[in-house]
Amino acid sequence: MSWRNVAKLSDLRLSKNMKYTALYVAMRFFEHEPDVFEKDYSNGTYIRIESNTQSVFINEKKSFELDTHESFVKLECVNRLLMLGFTLSDFKLNTSEYEMTFKGYNIKFIAWDDTFIVDGLTDKSVFYKSRLASGVLEYKCKIKNDDIYDYGLFESKETSLRKQIQCNYDAPDFVIEENRVMKYIGKSKKVIVPEGIEELESSLFWDNQYIEEVVLPSTLVNMGGDTFYNCKNLRKINIPSSVILMGNNPFAGCPLIEIDNQSTAYVYENEALYTADRKQMIYCSIKGYKKEFIVPEGVFVICKHTFFLCDRFEKITLPSSLERMENNPFSGCSKLELINNSKSYFIKDDVIYNVFKTAVIGALNKITSNRLELLEGIKTINRNSFWNCKGIKTIVFPESLNDIGYNPFVGCSNIHFESHSPYYKVVDDVLYNKDMSKLVCYPTWKAIGNISIPDSVITLERGAFSGCSEMTRINLNNVNIINKSCFTNCTSLEELYCSDLITYIGEWAFAYCQSLKNVSVKDGTIIDNNAFSNCPSTIEIRKNK
Repeated sequence: MSWRNVAKLSDLRLSKNMKYTALYVAMRFFEHEPDVFEKDYSNGTYIRIESNTQSVFINEKKSFELDTHESFVKLECVNRLLMLGFTLSDFKLNTSEYEMTFKGYNIKFIAWDDTFIVDGLTDKSVFYKSRLASGVLEYKCKIKNDDIYDYGLFESKETSLRKQIQCNYDAPDFVIEENRVMKYIGKSKKVIVPEGIEELESSLFWDNQYIEEVVLPSTLVNMGGDTFYNCKNLRKINIPSSVILMGNNPFAGCPLIEIDNQSTAYVYENEALYTADRKQMIYCSIKGYKKEFIVPEGVFVICKHTFFLCDRFEKITLPSSLERMENNPFSGCSKLELINNSKSYFIKDDVIYNVFKTAVIGALNKITSNRLELLEGIKTINRNSFWNCKGIKTIVFPESLNDIGYNPFVGCSNIHFESHSPYYKVVDDVLYNKDMSKLVCYPTWKAIGNISIPDSVITLERGAFSGCSEMTRINLNNVNIINKSCFTNCTSLEELYCSDLITYIGEWAFAYCQSLKNVSVKDGTIIDNNAFSNCPSTIEIRKNK
């Protein structure tokens, strides 16, 4: 395979509008004016990203556009080099989005899911890949050095190489690649992750109801993100001293957990977990007796899921230092009042907006409204913004709206839509994009019995039918793409035929579809990880004729 023939799975997983915004923030670019993300470096270099056109400017000169996974990898690499103290004179940005040169090396950018290519690799060739997964920004590179392929370039100003130590593991309950645990397939109450493991794949123990204690090894560096999401019986976990990376709240939805933190990269105090500099808040305990929480001054970012299901809180105070909240961090707090001291946010009628009033960040679950009119001037509704907001009867989109992130209305069981936006259309109470090629949300109250998709629909958005528990069958007609979490918790869905037009079924697409017995798909359809998690269905693969 040519290195230019990149795997398409990364692009299928990547929602280029909302997801790219998350990438900017992960690299610590911040929105200092509407749709403009900026960052200054200590060497005098300045980068500006105009998110409406996905254009990258370095020192006011347009350098490249962000329109593929590889172009993001290029941005991440440039950011890493500048953060390490290198200057623009140390590397050259080639016109190709796939390449650049650095210290005599020819850097070739590839998608995370693509394999490193060996054929034709010279002593000065480097394959570099990067991704943002569950809040963790990761990279790997491979370099030919005396016929040994090394990881570790770009780890320090000295550009030293680091050979990966290979370990052999006698661990039948784990799927391990290199020194990374990719999957846990056991059912033990106490899980001991083998010594030598350096990385946990994001969402590794997602929704595991068997585990009660997990012992992590002293070699662990990257703990992943969403690692123990919804592990309701997990009671005991350690964070080893070696851990320096952690993504979205690894303990979200774990009501019983006790944490033993030994890592100097993190601080666990007063039932909350922060980075060592206390600029990022990652986790707050679900259990406890306190009904009020004051986020400390100095906290710069409240990360995704930080207060997820912390329903004990009636009041949370946001500090003046706060500049960023990721992905509605208060989901599942049903009686919460927010006291806002941050200049970066504006709250009205229990809806959280950015200070420019161009984006909806989230809504508090206690919200009740017969007719919720979003502010004129709003351009985007961020992902998960209205998760489980059952008290909204009708939501009205202003004319200014041009982008809706994924899963924004999951759990809004009574919701109706009214759109004044030229980019979104409501037909028979169902929300589509303007040309009806994408189905954004099919309300649960409407999805009863046998459902048929309009012929115009090519893509089903993430979470489009999530929670439609009374839908028994669906005719997908001309659908090509079934995105992540599309049919989760459709507990009455009985059977599904995916025509030859279906090319992709996303992660958790049919998770918890308890009645789904048979699914037929053509040979070659990409079925992502956990697409049928906790689903009894058998998968029939139709051979190409």
